[in-house]
Amino acid sequence: MYVCFALLLDHDIHNRIRKMVHQLISTHQVGIETALLPQHVSLKQSFFVPQMEEVEQYFDHFAARIRSFSITFHAVDLIHQKRGDTDTQVLWLDIQEDRELRGLHNRLNQDLSRGLQIPNSGFDGDGYHFHSTLAYGSGRYEEFQAMKNELNSSFIEMSCEIKEIAMFYSMDALLPGRFITHKILPLHEK
Repeated sequence: MYVCFALLLDHDIHNRIRKMVHQLISTHQVGIETALLPQHVSLKQSFFVPQMEEVEQYFDHFAARIRSFSITFHAVDLIHQKRGDTDTQVLWLDIQEDRELRGLHNRLNQDLSRGLQIPNSGFDGDGYHFHSTLAYGSGRYEEFQAMKNELNSSFIEMSCEIKEIAMFYSMDALLPGRFITHKILPLHEK
């Protein structure tokens, strides 16, 4: 199975972002995959685990060591990925990176590698970019570029206090829409 650890956004920001997602779904017919999980910020690329128990124990321990903190969304951005014949677009809210986020990512990579022999995946490491996904697409680069420009024309920077962390999993694939929420834990107050 595949697992992802993610920070959950507060209700106000979650709801504001979901209005953007609803606009994208109803106006531009993007898929609903990103709306199936709570709006979140992944802390690391999803990773494979043979069984849940060990990684869930680690998740509980990891969450217990984190204090609440603030994050800031400063723009809408678009990533265009080409792998062979596959042409994928990811529209996301770009997060202003800080020491807290980078430290959590690095700690996860180190702990999981040492303790559970889980290697870094994909973009993990120094190149990992913190974001909250709005929509996915395939073969629609120009259309997604227009969506990005449209959203940025009225975008106002927004911040929220991160108070919860979630563990998501998928039994069979690293595909959008295949993950479910397994567990949500509170972070310690500042």
